[in-house]
Amino acid sequence: MKTLKESLLDDIDSTLKQGSTGIKDAIKDFLKLNYNYASKFKISRKVNDNGLYEVSAPIGMKLTIKNRNLTELTNGLFEFVELYGAEFLMCEQLKSLKGLPKHLKGTLLIYGCGLTSLEGCPKDVQFFMCVGCKKIKSLEGCPKYSPHNFNCSYCDSLTSLKGCPEDVQFFKCDNCKKLRSLKGCPKNSKEFSCKNIGKKYTEDEVKQICHVSSAFIWL
Repeated sequence: MKTLKESLLDDIDSTLKQGSTGIKDAIKDFLKLNYNYASKFKISRKVNDNGLYEVSAPIGMKLTIKNRNLTELTNGLFEFVELYGAEFLMCEQLKSLKGLPKHLKGTLLIYGCGLTSLEGCPKDVQFFMCVGCKKIKSLEGCPKYSPHNFNCSYCDSLTSLKGCPEDVQFFKCDNCKKLRSLKGCPKNSKEFSCKNIGKKYTEDEVKQICHVSSAFIWL
């Protein structure tokens, strides 16, 4: 039976470039190929309990996509442990968010990506936006704590809001045409917007589902 290290070395074969001397060099190559400002990321000296190297960014730095053909965030070699935020724009080949840290201090923006699942999302973020992701059918796996904005608009295949955090300041699910129920939406919000979804709601009906503490409801 192969050891974990031997398995990692097997997985890295397709990533190793000429001049790379080991796993850490391959990780550097992978980061440089796929993410902006990759040279500023720090890589741990040893693997963690999961057998993966830990990658962190300087304070205040977001993880920003560079290669739109990316299919995996970490290639099974490492995991991000400290990021201020993350932005994935038009990543039509991205299949998984596995590898993101459990906590983000800033924004998680997923725009126009090919994801079918939000599994792998951090547990809590400041702002969460999953917009224009046409294959997402469910919000299961999304952050459970999002104290500010939560936006899942223009997700054409979304049929359920189950999995949303209970408390947000501003909730938005506009133009999700297959969404015919607000069941699963946050229980408390200061502002609420559900324009152009699959079912027309009245303001009273929204208030029966979500306690909106201000008068800002957009239908």
